[in-house]
Amino acid sequence: MKTLYRIDLIFSIVYILIVLSAGIFLSLVLRSYLPLLLAVVFAFFYGYFLSRKTFRRISAVRRAFPESWRRLLTERAYFYSKLPPEEKRIFENNLKIFLADFPIRGRRGFQPSREARLLAAAGVVTLLQGHPEWEPPTPDGILIYPGERFDEDYNPGRGNITGMAPYRGPMILSEKRILEDFVIPPPPFNVVYHETAHFFDWEDGRAEGFPLNRMPPGLEEEWMEVFENELERVRKGESILRDYAGTGPGELFAVATEVFFTTPFSMKKHHPRLFRILKLFYNLNPAAIFSGKSQKRL
Repeated sequence: MKTLYRIDLIFSIVYILIVLSAGIFLSLVLRSYLPLLLAVVFAFFYGYFLSRKTFRRISAVRRAFPESWRRLLTERAYFYSKLPPEEKRIFENNLKIFLADFPIRGRRGFQPSREARLLAAAGVVTLLQGHPEWEPPTPDGILIYPGERFDEDYNPGRGNITGMAPYRGPMILSEKRILEDFVIPPPPFNVVYHETAHFFDWEDGRAEGFPLNRMPPGLEEEWMEVFENELERVRKGESILRDYAGTGPGELFAVATEVFFTTPFSMKKHHPRLFRILKLFYNLNPAAIFSGKSQKRL
């Protein structure tokens, strides 16, 4: 994630110049300073409003990364623990930005633990590590439920749902599942990775296992071929991916993302084409990171 995006800066400057130019023009035509004064006031507040995000992010990055956070991530977040020092700094800056810019709250007054909040944010940031230009796909942040599960009516303690990625709204996660999934060594599933993948998928308005808005150029045709083949393998019982991946292409993408980031050696061995295409999509090679043999950039 970046503290300032050039396109946003250019747009803001152009818009402010247009407003000021219009104020000057109207002042000359009407022979009054009032239009110019109004334009200056509007430009000032517009600039202030737009700059709040940048200043908030710059302030977050400048703050020292708490040692308690670093210790927790080292003990619980395997991906972070295996990053080389320079990549850990990128991860830590992204995490500080995420926590400063995206809300993480509990359901109806519930106060999630510090560990659950930090690990949930770390899960989202993990999937952004290979793309400095990517923003989180969760503009409404994360909503954490108490306990382990909730039902389709969002009642905690009922049903069998541990995470949801609604088309409009925050990512919904159960606190217990967050804490259970972030352990070392990692299990071959992770609710935060799973739901973040769904949010990537939703960005074009359709959750169909084809995250078009993030797709690298030229990958579309191979992606469709690989995922059709992998879906068939899951349904035939010939895949290391759990059966839930066979529900449809959207769940296949989400489950594959979990395995890619938790047990990449297994995916690389049994599903080399799927591993390769996810490596290109996320611009990461978790197998290399976990082995300590190379940097994460492709």
